[in-house]
Amino acid sequence: MAKDPAGGSLVNQYARYAIGAVRAEQERRYSEASQLWYKASLSPCCSVNLGWAENRKAFCDGLMGRRLQEAANECEGI
Repeated sequence: MAKDPAGGSLVNQYARYAIGAVRAEQERRYSEASQLWYKASLSPCCSVNLGWAENRKAFCDGLMGRRLQEAANECEGI
Protein backbone atom coordinates (compact mmCIF):
# COMPACT_ATOMS: atom_id res chain seq x y z
CA MET A 1 0.00 0.00 0.00
CA ALA A 2 1.14 3.52 -0.75
CA LYS A 3 1.29 6.39 1.70
CA ASP A 4 -1.12 9.26 1.33
CA PRO A 5 1.09 12.29 0.63
CA ALA A 6 -1.28 14.63 2.46
CA GLY A 7 -1.76 12.75 5.69
CA GLY A 8 0.92 10.09 5.70
CA SER A 9 -1.55 7.28 6.45
CA LEU A 10 -1.75 4.12 4.39
CA VAL A 11 -4.08 4.24 1.40
CA ASN A 12 -5.90 1.12 0.25
CA GLN A 13 -5.99 1.49 -3.53
CA TYR A 14 -8.36 -1.48 -3.92
CA ALA A 15 -10.88 0.14 -1.58
CA ARG A 16 -10.74 3.43 -3.46
CA TYR A 17 -11.55 1.78 -6.78
CA ALA A 18 -14.17 -0.49 -5.20
CA ILE A 19 -15.99 2.41 -3.55
CA GLY A 20 -16.01 4.32 -6.82
CA ALA A 21 -17.29 1.25 -8.66
CA VAL A 22 -20.11 0.75 -6.16
CA ARG A 23 -21.19 4.36 -6.55
CA ALA A 24 -21.10 4.07 -10.34
CA GLU A 25 -23.22 0.89 -10.16
CA GLN A 26 -25.75 2.60 -7.90
CA GLU A 27 -26.05 5.37 -10.49
CA ARG A 28 -26.35 2.80 -13.32
CA ARG A 29 -23.08 3.93 -14.91
CA TYR A 30 -22.05 0.34 -15.66
CA SER A 31 -19.27 1.15 -18.13
CA GLU A 32 -17.49 3.29 -15.56
CA ALA A 33 -18.15 0.71 -12.84
CA SER A 34 -16.66 -2.03 -15.01
CA GLN A 35 -13.50 0.02 -15.55
CA LEU A 36 -13.18 0.73 -11.83
CA TRP A 37 -13.68 -2.93 -10.90
CA TYR A 38 -10.96 -3.81 -13.41
CA LYS A 39 -8.59 -1.30 -11.78
CA ALA A 40 -9.52 -2.68 -8.36
CA SER A 41 -8.64 -6.19 -9.53
CA LEU A 42 -5.18 -4.95 -10.53
CA SER A 43 -4.59 -3.33 -7.14
CA PRO A 44 -2.85 -5.24 -4.35
CA CYS A 45 -5.55 -7.10 -2.46
CA CYS A 46 -6.43 -10.51 -1.06
CA SER A 47 -7.75 -13.30 -3.28
CA VAL A 48 -11.31 -12.81 -2.00
CA ASN A 49 -11.32 -9.15 -3.05
CA LEU A 50 -9.71 -10.05 -6.37
CA GLY A 51 -12.47 -12.58 -7.08
CA TRP A 52 -15.15 -10.09 -6.03
CA ALA A 53 -13.76 -7.39 -8.33
CA GLU A 54 -13.59 -9.80 -11.28
CA ASN A 55 -17.16 -11.00 -10.67
CA ARG A 56 -18.53 -7.45 -10.34
CA LYS A 57 -16.76 -6.42 -13.55
CA ALA A 58 -18.35 -9.37 -15.36
CA PHE A 59 -21.75 -8.42 -13.90
CA CYS A 60 -21.41 -4.81 -15.12
CA ASP A 61 -20.23 -5.97 -18.54
CA GLY A 62 -23.29 -8.22 -18.77
CA LEU A 63 -25.63 -5.37 -17.86
CA MET A 64 -24.02 -3.13 -20.48
CA GLY A 65 -24.53 -5.84 -23.10
CA ARG A 66 -28.15 -6.30 -22.09
CA ARG A 67 -28.81 -2.55 -22.20
CA LEU A 68 -27.28 -2.33 -25.68
CA GLN A 69 -29.46 -5.21 -26.85
CA GLU A 70 -32.58 -3.57 -25.42
CA ALA A 71 -31.71 -0.31 -27.17
CA ALA A 72 -31.19 -2.15 -30.47
CA ASN A 73 -34.54 -3.91 -30.06
CA GLU A 74 -36.26 -0.57 -29.45
CA CYS A 75 -34.74 0.88 -32.62
CA GLU A 76 -35.96 -2.07 -34.67
CA GLY A 77 -39.49 -1.54 -33.39
CA ILE A 78 -39.65 2.04 -34.66
